[in-house]
Amino acid sequence: MHSSLRCPTTRRNRSSRKGLPPRVHLRILTSAGAICLALLASCRAHPPPLDILPERETFIALARDFAGFREFGRIDLGERPVQSETHPGGRLVVYVNSVPKPGAKEFPVGTIIVKENLSAKTEPASTKKVFAMVKRGGGFNAEGATGWEWFELEEGDKGVAIRWRGVGAPDGEGYGGDPMGSCNSCHQMAVKNDYVLAAALQLK
Repeated sequence: MHSSLRCPTTRRNRSSRKGLPPRVHLRILTSAGAICLALLASCRAHPPPLDILPERETFIALARDFAGFREFGRIDLGERPVQSETHPGGRLVVYVNSVPKPGAKEFPVGTIIVKENLSAKTEPASTKKVFAMVKRGGGFNAEGATGWEWFELEEGDKGVAIRWRGVGAPDGEGYGGDPMGSCNSCHQMAVKNDYVLAAALQLK
């Protein structure tokens, strides 16, 4: 006998949910969607760690130092226009292994900054451009962006490899062949920020 009893409150709640006006349903779905997007954004946000690099005079980066670079701190630069044949427009992000503490005048030796164009994710690995700049120190690149070394990376089945490195791109690499390196020419505009152009990485 008792098994046939039903809670009238539960029945009213079910009825009321079924009877919600379409406008209310839409508001609920919109709010839920906004919450999901906010959660996804917060999952992607991963600020770079602060001042974790050891003091050293020189740092010569090897391919293994770029392994897992997407696990570095991430900064979204947003949509950017075409900069050159080598730097097409799109949604850009940079990955940084560490940022200097407040009041620093320059980035410490050992800083690794990797730039990726997310709009190019559908491109084959052979044509996709992933660039990096590493604070090498030791008087390297003294006539350009002092202390910094430029890289192009490529990803394959065996992980991250260095396609080229140095004070600029080699011949045949878009703006290669410039003895000063066009990397230096462009980054000279940010000499007061230790040659780092990204506004999100301004020294403070």
